[in-house]
Amino acid sequence: MLYPQGEVPLVSDFGFAVSVGQEVRIGIDVTNITNLTPPHGTCGEKSLKYYEKYSRNACRMECSTDFIVKTCGCKMFYMPGNIPICDLETSYYCSRAALAMVANMNNTCECPVPCSQLIYKPIMSSAKFTSDIYNSYLEEYFQSPIGHFDKNIARVNIFFQELAVHEVQEVKAYNIFGLLCDIGGSLGLWLGGSILTVIEILDICFKGCCSSAWR
Repeated sequence: MLYPQGEVPLVSDFGFAVSVGQEVRIGIDVTNITNLTPPHGTCGEKSLKYYEKYSRNACRMECSTDFIVKTCGCKMFYMPGNIPICDLETSYYCSRAALAMVANMNNTCECPVPCSQLIYKPIMSSAKFTSDIYNSYLEEYFQSPIGHFDKNIARVNIFFQELAVHEVQEVKAYNIFGLLCDIGGSLGLWLGGSILTVIEILDICFKGCCSSAWR
């Protein structure tokens, strides 16, 4: 799993698998997302008990930990906090069911979207590793049994797809400057129309008076 430093990795939800006997190339695409704060947006943060830095993953992990501790009286081995770890029997009969309940209850955890977050998106490609000729050479060189490298070795190359960061910003659809521009345009339109109408009325009255006087 690729994640920013200090983030809580949820490998079972967002991780990817690498198989043995393959060469996997993982290109990293970096995106920085900036969301609007209230009242124009819904992003925000809240203090956490087990983590110093807020993130949605940390918030969800903390919520799951509290629910399992409340239900089973212990926590899973990978969860934070100075709480006794569940034994094998409790993990199988209680903790697994509690985790499934947390996953099905979407509104249990109030975890707002952070105002700024960095996302690492993997772009993967793979090929066979190693080739038959190179595999024979390795088996002979290391005196390994046939098929050892195909069944136990993988090669992983991780690199940045491009030396740039994609910026995604949430902006106001309608701001004060746009409102003033619309008000000014409307006032100019109606004011111009009103002046022209007054001039036309005066012109009609003037022509009518002049025509009566001439007659």
